[in-house]
Amino acid sequence: MDSTNRSNKRRSAIDGGATQLHLPILSDALKECENLRAELNQFLEACNRLGPNPCSLGKRLAELGRQTEWGFFDGPPDGYGEVLGQEGLSAFLSNTS
Repeated sequence: MDSTNRSNKRRSAIDGGATQLHLPILSDALKECENLRAELNQFLEACNRLGPNPCSLGKRLAELGRQTEWGFFDGPPDGYGEVLGQEGLSAFLSNTS
């Protein structure tokens, strides 16, 4: 076996071990993302039921977008068009920068 094959075998064994070590971490991270997505959906449902001030909501969503690095609010949040309307969307866009 030449040195390239030994190196590739070693790398494969190391990568496989690292993957096994990281699977629980990745699984936990995916669960957190799913939980957050569920909470965001609940918030949207509450907004649709309660009808908050569209400008205030747009400003608040823009503020949340600036506070997170996850990218959930990197543009007008999906599903918020109806509850924001044109006024809220304008408030959102004018407060993102």
